[in-house]
Amino acid sequence: MSFKEYFGIESPLLPRAAAGFGGGFGLKGSLCGIFMGSVMAIGIKDGRNDAKETQALATVNEKVKKFSGRFVKEFGSRDCWELAGYRLEDPEQFKKWAESGGVKRCNAMLRRTIQILIDDFQI
Repeated sequence: MSFKEYFGIESPLLPRAAAGFGGGFGLKGSLCGIFMGSVMAIGIKDGRNDAKETQALATVNEKVKKFSGRFVKEFGSRDCWELAGYRLEDPEQFKKWAESGGVKRCNAMLRRTIQILIDDFQI
């Protein structure tokens, strides 16, 4: 969503496609939604439109590999449950996460990630 306006994308499909990313994919705590949204942004910027565009795929894969390492270096993990410090699929843990300022922490991580993508990855 953060890159929707940046890329000038008007399609309602973009937010729909990423709707389940939050909380590590449906609150399961796996890959962070910010991380996965960033992978989408890299693909939107440099991805391929056709399976035959192997160079574009190679470019995206290399950027994603580098971004993945940068994300872990910056935040310590790519996994939501480690980043959040809570198991968000558990209603009690979700409540504790929210009461502890979890949304603010995720928003700060999102802002920092956007800056990294712009500055270091020319998104």
